[in-house]
Amino acid sequence: MLVGCMSEVNLFFRRVRDQGEFDEFIEEAGLKSRHFIIKPNWWNWGYAEYTEAETLEFLLRSLDGKITVTEGYSPRVDARMPEEETTATSSVRFLYTTIRQLGGALWISKGDRERIRRCDEEFLRETGIRKLFDEYDVDYVNVTEEVWVGNTVNREKIRKLVESKYSPVERHELYDWIPESLYRLRGSIFISFAKIKGVEPLNLVREEYRPSLAMKNFFGLIPHPLRIHFHGRDNCELDQNILDINKIYHSIFEVLGINEALHTCMVSDPSGPYEAAWGAYDVIKDSGLVVFGRNLVHLDAYTCRLVGKYPERVPYLRLATKEFGEWNKKLIDSTKSELQVMMKGPSRREAT
Repeated sequence: MLVGCMSEVNLFFRRVRDQGEFDEFIEEAGLKSRHFIIKPNWWNWGYAEYTEAETLEFLLRSLDGKITVTEGYSPRVDARMPEEETTATSSVRFLYTTIRQLGGALWISKGDRERIRRCDEEFLRETGIRKLFDEYDVDYVNVTEEVWVGNTVNREKIRKLVESKYSPVERHELYDWIPESLYRLRGSIFISFAKIKGVEPLNLVREEYRPSLAMKNFFGLIPHPLRIHFHGRDNCELDQNILDINKIYHSIFEVLGINEALHTCMVSDPSGPYEAAWGAYDVIKDSGLVVFGRNLVHLDAYTCRLVGKYPERVPYLRLATKEFGEWNKKLIDSTKSELQVMMKGPSRREAT
């Protein structure tokens, strides 16, 4: 059953149970285009850590137009990388033995590239996503692959587009990494189809945190398979790089976002039953929550309140208001929580 009220034009949430109700959600959003580009969240394929095939299919079935899905390589291939083919760096298990930057390009050995490709194809096949691509005639553009083979747009062309609308990016190599196959679709609707991750228990209070929502989802389009290089020490560069990759894609496409917790939603919880590289978590199942917005900063701020948190505590959202505008504080402050959970253990207070 669809529930939830329109909060303001082009910013609303719904609870959906099936394809029909999701279709109504998309119709209400008014999505019309000859071609749609979808960016799912496939950072890793642990339980509830990625956009599942059944969730993606809801969106594929609801759109009337040709569809391209885009993503970059990431640590999701780690699950299938043989132990002897991995190395450890700074206590984090990395996958590749010969990664470095050379003249602005992503240099990775031929052997490592083949292992990455093989493992990623296993991810697509075993999760059922590859089958969806075939069934719905979806084009798949892997931005890392496009950069490796040199099918990218001239840096100066991208720079002029971005800087005609926004301030320059801090790492100019980001201008080099826009695939020609995507650029040819400029002006199309680009949907950041983001899994809601980073929900926190109400009795876990931190001054700053970085939930994974529609804006942060674009970070996955930085093509380096080890995007830890774009975090900086203690995440000092992460927020700026999230903002900058957003500025680039917003300059080329009509960007909008859907934050979803349809079937699974990760809850960061030190006492949770599931383990990831970054810590323990719990999972909210089948909430049916979907949130739509045409301004990703406003969408993510709204989503923060829907999961019981304050957008002012998200560094990349605070930074992004300088480029994409302030959210409606009255609306956000009046938004009630739709997803919330308490830690199983005693209350804790953390500050970062």
